[in-house]
Amino acid sequence: IKGITIFGSGKDKQKAAVCIAGDFNKPFLLSLLDFEETHKTLKYGKYTLHHWDRNHYATFATDKLIVAGENDITIKNVLDVFNGKRKNIRSSKMMAPLKDIPGDAFLRAVANNVSSIAENHKVPVMLKKMGMVFFMALEKDKNLRLKLKLDTDSPQTAKNIEQLINGFIALGELKVRNDEEEAIKLLESIKISLKGKTVQIDLSYPSKELVNLMHKNRGW
Repeated sequence: IKGITIFGSGKDKQKAAVCIAGDFNKPFLLSLLDFEETHKTLKYGKYTLHHWDRNHYATFATDKLIVAGENDITIKNVLDVFNGKRKNIRSSKMMAPLKDIPGDAFLRAVANNVSSIAENHKVPVMLKKMGMVFFMALEKDKNLRLKLKLDTDSPQTAKNIEQLINGFIALGELKVRNDEEEAIKLLESIKISLKGKTVQIDLSYPSKELVNLMHKNRGW
């Protein structure tokens, strides 16, 4: 597997799709479906959609790309994007942060509008004041580097979030002050910056030390 992309077109999880890129043994994977009693196939243009176990759908968009989801409409919409029948993400404002991501980032994520996702749920008011959220993770020079950017509705909200995060960091340092030098070093590596309505959180920490710390504190 070379890459996994998860995206959605709404709040309902059934509108989410997973694209898996890699070098696959297509005949072998398709043969496994023969063991599924509920397996059925649906034709959509040049594609064959596979359906099994009530709400599992998948297809080979190409020999090196699998598209999966929980309903056939989602899969068909993705295939229409591949074939130029529907708009793709290039016209979305979410592309701006994605374009700046280094090629060696092993994890990247962006949510267009957190407030719209949170509006009908019982969540902290702060979440309902957030806009776009961007996250990436990469390893460089033997350091794990994380970046999280939060767009908010105002500079004051951004300031409030900064103070809240700094408060959690301070509480964490108090909790481990006496016996966890590595944990203190990790917390002190978290850097928070403000730019207008945007909060940015950065972390750069030696990968090996982080793994050792996680093993040491598996009860966290």
